[in-house]
Amino acid sequence: MKKIIFSLLIATGLYLPSAAGAADFTPAITAYAEDFVIPTYEDLIAKAENMEAAAEALCAAPDEDRYRAATNHFTALVGSWSQAELIRMGPVRSKNRFEKLFFWPDARSRGLKQVQRLLAGKSDEVRETMNGLSHASVAVQGLPALEYLLLSGDKDKTVAFATEGTRCIMVRGIATNIHTLAREVLGEWQGGEGFAKVLEKADADNPLYRSDAEVMQDILRMPAELLQILEESKIRSSLGKSIEKSRGKRAPFWRSDLALQNFEGNLNTLKRLMDILNLDQFIADDASHLNNSLQFEMRQVAGVFDRLSSKKLSWPYLLKDPEGYEQLGYVQFPLQGVRNIISEQYPEALGLQLGFNSLDGD
Repeated sequence: MKKIIFSLLIATGLYLPSAAGAADFTPAITAYAEDFVIPTYEDLIAKAENMEAAAEALCAAPDEDRYRAATNHFTALVGSWSQAELIRMGPVRSKNRFEKLFFWPDARSRGLKQVQRLLAGKSDEVRETMNGLSHASVAVQGLPALEYLLLSGDKDKTVAFATEGTRCIMVRGIATNIHTLAREVLGEWQGGEGFAKVLEKADADNPLYRSDAEVMQDILRMPAELLQILEESKIRSSLGKSIEKSRGKRAPFWRSDLALQNFEGNLNTLKRLMDILNLDQFIADDASHLNNSLQFEMRQVAGVFDRLSSKKLSWPYLLKDPEGYEQLGYVQFPLQGVRNIISEQYPEALGLQLGFNSLDGD
């Protein structure tokens, strides 16, 4: 546990002091760990276990039904990850686990090229890599690599899995790795010395958090960071400079056409987190409008995602659809509103300072 805390100190850096007179956030911190984090990771483990079993079944006897089952379990796994993606603190940040689970964005497709080279390699070498996967490149360990292996190639997929030995070796290895990583992360949250206890026992003797206000600052920094990624890296980057120059491959999970599901999952988990934290219990009456404002902005975002889903267009076609393109452009404004409330207005009302996040650079 000490090694985990030490690595997290390096990753997160110094915390800003909270304003004097900040409330006792212990109830929200406990609810965050017990009612949000742990159930979220439990669901991720269940979905990863199903994916692992589906990969084993597909590779044991490839056929159309088993391939369809594997892709269905992959869809469920992406849905679960889209909820867990918000958790950007604690054990998932140790040992590069977050990047191992979700290596994205992939600048200049460098990670994809590593997956392709491994797929084209000799079976014995690929098997050796999969056996020691925790020490391999993060690019070949998680969901984007698994998506490529399940859905790439011109061959009929059942033929591909029946004839390409390396594809099965990699799919089974990566599915097992995702399951293992999810179990490791949850395990380090739980127990008498787990990360949940680190959050709940913030004081001068805690090497990571000196106060519950610092914990709350870190908790609120996570959704602010995810919202920035959703708006800038997932949506705006995909839109490009015009509808003619849209770049759908910039979004995660475009190959499986799960980009929009990922966006919706990010929004749903954000709403669930804010409901569980119930921040209004800590603020004065003159700031009681914040939750109403937050709910309004989130409903605007959800409405856009619902309208886009109802079009039933694949992600690349959605970006070429004038109305779809326009709606994706518009949704950035309520997303910015949600981010402003969480990163600026709530912290001010709570006597906190979020400071910089990991996306702000130097």
